[in-house]
Amino acid sequence: MTLKKGFAKIREPKYFSLIIGLIVFLVIILLTYGTVIVSNLELKVLDLNFRLKNRINESRIQEGVTLEERNPNISPDILIVGIDDKSLSKFGRWPFPRYKEANLVESFSRIKRQYERENALFLDIFFIEPDRQAEDDALLVDSIRQNGRVFLETVLQFGKNTPGTESEFEARQELLYKNFGKITRVAGDWTKINVFRGLLPPLKPYAKASYGYGHANFIGDTDKIYRRQPLVVRSSILEKEIPLKDLKVGEPIDRANFERLAWIDKENIFHDIPYPLTRSVLDDLKKDMKKNAPLKAEDTNNDKKPDKYYYVVRKYRDNLIPAITLSLAVNYFHRKLSDVEVNLGKY
Repeated sequence: MTLKKGFAKIREPKYFSLIIGLIVFLVIILLTYGTVIVSNLELKVLDLNFRLKNRINESRIQEGVTLEERNPNISPDILIVGIDDKSLSKFGRWPFPRYKEANLVESFSRIKRQYERENALFLDIFFIEPDRQAEDDALLVDSIRQNGRVFLETVLQFGKNTPGTESEFEARQELLYKNFGKITRVAGDWTKINVFRGLLPPLKPYAKASYGYGHANFIGDTDKIYRRQPLVVRSSILEKEIPLKDLKVGEPIDRANFERLAWIDKENIFHDIPYPLTRSVLDDLKKDMKKNAPLKAEDTNNDKKPDKYYYVVRKYRDNLIPAITLSLAVNYFHRKLSDVEVNLGKY
C-alpha cells in the first residue's frame, strides 16, 4: 500500500513535472560533456594524423651517411625556410634588419637557371610599419619588385581600425587587389562568410611591389590550438551612414559588388538587414532599432552640446580576401583569383 501511494504521489503534476525537468537537465549535461569529449577526441586524432603524415624515418646505413625516408604523398615542392636558433645565432636578435631579408629575396632572383626558380616566394613577415632604417626598406622593396614572385600577407582584425587610419589601410589593400585580383564568383549567401572590420596590410611600397597577397588569420579550436584557416573571409568597408528616418524602401544596394546594410545594437552586435528592403522589412527594422539600438548624438550648431539624436543604419561594401595558403595554391596551378568559385556549404 505504501509503495502504491508513493507512485500515486509521483504522478501528481507538481512532482511529475519536477522529475521530467530533472531528467531533461541530466540529458543536457550528458550531451554537453559528451560533445566536448568527442570534440577533444577528434582534435587529438587529427593531431596524430598530421604527426604520422609528417613522420620522417632515418637510418644510418654507414658511418656518416644517413638515409631519410619521407611520406611520398607530401609534396617536396614546398620548402620552408625557418627562422630558428641557428638563424638567430648568426644574424642576431629578431626582427632581423630588412636588408637581410632583401639579400634572401635577391638570392632567389639570381638563380642562373631561371626555369628552375621558385613558383612563388611567401614572406611570412609583417611589413605594416616602416623600418627604423629607411634605406633597408628601400632595399627590400626593390628586391621584391625585381623578384616578381613575392607574396605578402594582410592581418585582419574583428574590431575597426584606429579612427583616422582607415583610409590609409584601405588604400594599401587596394594596391594588393590591383596586383593579384579578387574573388568575385560566389554562389550562396555570402553574408554568412566570416567578417572582419579592420585590416593591417603591408606598407604601400611593399603592396605595390608584391605579386600576390592573402590573409594570415587562423581560428583557434576549443583547446586553444590553431589548426584551421578560413580559405575566404570578408573585409568590410563602411561606405556611408544613413539616418533611419531617411532610409527608403528600395534603397539602392549593389549586391553584385557585395554591398549590404546593417545596424549595431546596444551590445555592439552587428545585424545585417534583409535584402531587398521592402516596406515590411523597413517597418520591422524601425521596431527593432527603437527597442535595441543606441541613438547617435550630434552637435549641429557647434556649441559642444549634442542637440540632435537619431538611429543610424550603415552601408558596407565587402571584399572577399583569400587565405595566403589559397592564393599560393591558386598561383601554383597557374590560375587567378578571378577563376576561384566559392559555393557556400559545398566547395
